[in-house]
Amino acid sequence: MHAVQLPDPLFIEAQRAAAANGLSLEEFVADAVQLHLPDPENFDHRFTPEVIAHLDRIAADIDSGGKTYTPQEVDEMLVATCPPVRSFNS
Repeated sequence: MHAVQLPDPLFIEAQRAAAANGLSLEEFVADAVQLHLPDPENFDHRFTPEVIAHLDRIAADIDSGGKTYTPQEVDEMLVATCPPVRSFNS
């Protein structure tokens, strides 16, 4: 377990919110932190409108027979266009 320092007003507000929700302060703070961390199983944040538009262009090129991609080209494109996933376990 690790300790977290909170300013007094925030601590008091967290205590009130935790009690109002039937949680311990530790449970409430852990839930609040968890809500702000990316889900390692959910990749939706990687599919920005720009990435989706790029993928749509590639799909149209492939569907029209104008372009094919090797697995190496796909890997290179993914590395170039997708930010790395942050790991909170390392």
